[in-house]
Amino acid sequence: MLPKTMTADELSELKRSLLHLLPNEGISVALAALKKSLPENAPRFSAVFQLETRLNTVNRDKIRGVLSQEQLELAYNRISADLLDLITSLELSDFSPAGSVHKSGSILYKIPDTMRVHEEKRCVVRLAFEEDVIIRNIDLVDVELTSIRVAEVMEVALLDPNEIPAFSIRQINSAEQFLEKGDYTEWVYFVKPLRTGDLPLALRVSVVEVVNGQDRKKEIVLEEVVQVLSEPDNDGFEETTTFKNAGYSVSYGTTPDTPPPGTETGSTLRRLSLALVFLAILGSGAWAVGLLEPVAWWQTRLQDAKPAYEQYLQKFPEGRHRANALRKLDELAWQDALLVGTADAFQIYLYLHPEGMFGEQARQRRDSLGLKTPPPAQDLPTIPPPLQDTLEKQPENSAIPAAPKPATKPKPKPKPKPKPEAPARLPAPATPAAPPPAVPATEPAKPPTNRRSGFEMVDVAGGVSTLGDKGGDKDECPHRVTIDNFKIGKYEVTQADWKEVMGNNPAFFKGCDECPVENVSWTDIQVFISKANVLRGVRYRLPKEAEWEYAARGGQQSRGQKFAGNNRAGNVAWNHDNTESTQRVGRKKANELGIHDMSGNVWEWCLDTFQPYPNCKGKASSDRVVRGGGWRNYDDACRVSNRNQEKPGKRDYGIGFRLVQE
Repeated sequence: MLPKTMTADELSELKRSLLHLLPNEGISVALAALKKSLPENAPRFSAVFQLETRLNTVNRDKIRGVLSQEQLELAYNRISADLLDLITSLELSDFSPAGSVHKSGSILYKIPDTMRVHEEKRCVVRLAFEEDVIIRNIDLVDVELTSIRVAEVMEVALLDPNEIPAFSIRQINSAEQFLEKGDYTEWVYFVKPLRTGDLPLALRVSVVEVVNGQDRKKEIVLEEVVQVLSEPDNDGFEETTTFKNAGYSVSYGTTPDTPPPGTETGSTLRRLSLALVFLAILGSGAWAVGLLEPVAWWQTRLQDAKPAYEQYLQKFPEGRHRANALRKLDELAWQDALLVGTADAFQIYLYLHPEGMFGEQARQRRDSLGLKTPPPAQDLPTIPPPLQDTLEKQPENSAIPAAPKPATKPKPKPKPKPKPEAPARLPAPATPAAPPPAVPATEPAKPPTNRRSGFEMVDVAGGVSTLGDKGGDKDECPHRVTIDNFKIGKYEVTQADWKEVMGNNPAFFKGCDECPVENVSWTDIQVFISKANVLRGVRYRLPKEAEWEYAARGGQQSRGQKFAGNNRAGNVAWNHDNTESTQRVGRKKANELGIHDMSGNVWEWCLDTFQPYPNCKGKASSDRVVRGGGWRNYDDACRVSNRNQEKPGKRDYGIGFRLVQE
């Protein structure tokens, strides 16, 4: 055993030795060597104990036949990544004994993945000293047990972290309870969702001990996202009936210590990234490559969102989890169809997933809502299919190259202004109503003539044009593109337009029907477009980035203006210099094509993901393009060539959109 008082040179040699053992001798050998080096009452000893317990549990489950070979490899790689993180973060202070030996135990919780609005569900948190005790009378399918540190007194609280209340929570027993040997302690809550959407619940677990005559607490906060549906159905989901491993260690000591893996407040993804850096240093190429895909899949499952699964398939098109990723995309597409709730939305699901798991339910719902005959594929409302940005080739003359996609460039920030609270996610309609008969595409329904509307279109003749600006930012490399004919909104979509289609108004600056609607995400807009296509009998979509800039420049009538229709921003744009909020559309001078507000008022979402122009350097990004600048920005952000990007789920009172009609 190394001496308890370790020098810096000895620590460096220990790290080097452990980093050599891990890929060459395996996890168990590296763990044994590290465990032997640490004093038993040192803070990091418990971290090694945790990893050892996880490894033993995995091996036991494999022998019992609970884990497949694929699951076993993934579990090994998770443990390896955490062990690498632990090794590289070791410090001299970790080898000095401190405090008393902590007591270990286990934590499990049960919170349903899916709930229905206004329907109360029972949620349970369970703690115990012994693993065998905590699993009594519980279905443990697909559950991993984790050893944690506990005390005789524990405090648990289930909280609603949403700014706008999303859950009503009734607690049955006391927040603070005792743990006794040979028995488990349980906290029971009854949770009622108040609105629909993907909503977080927070679980706070506190270790309570008396130190020097005073109560001391150490807390962790876990978050579970619950999908709240608007109505009962039999479309394939089941309430989660098994307990879930919290995946965190609760610890408490009499002296300050370094939190073991699992209790750190830093991001798990950041820790994994650090571990992967050291994988490259190890020099064992095959071992490192073998870890990349399982870790990427783990990260994907943590995010559990469409962009994450699409990105996984892009990186590993023939990966071992390909079938699972496609299945999740199918499930998420079905959830989107349920959210929209129209016959058209269910037909879109069938078109994108002809062999999907929910095909029969989609056909039944589509038919019950009045769409008996599936329309031809070319007549479907236009929304981006899954993996569009990663699997489809763009034409050679397109302004949108196929890959890769760059990260956001730094943008000069305007003067700070108070930002309002973000609004809640738009709830889905409680009961989808049968859509009215579609108006023939040749005679689309028109908005009221007494107001300006984003449904009013301007014809844009296609042609060859140069986009970008050699004097602009570094991502604006000038290049030639060919644009087809299209129609684009004369105005930004207004609050009245949104209310006409969706029946609500998410805007922050309410009370102005002709002001642009804002506080809508790219994802929200896809729901709006899907409904508008049915209600108005017209095929709408967001503009492609190349179409947006071409139209903003004035198309073939362009006079080379810096802003949309003028070289002075104040003549065509509502921005930081002349307003403190959004303004009614169409009040500023139009550009050469008669289109208003393409510079300023609100940023406008585009269809595309943010990708580098030809001959421009850039990093990959799944963010969506926004263009035009807004009321909070200075002149430079309102230039027609200026590019920016945002997460597709972002809502902001400075971002709206404009429609294109095909």
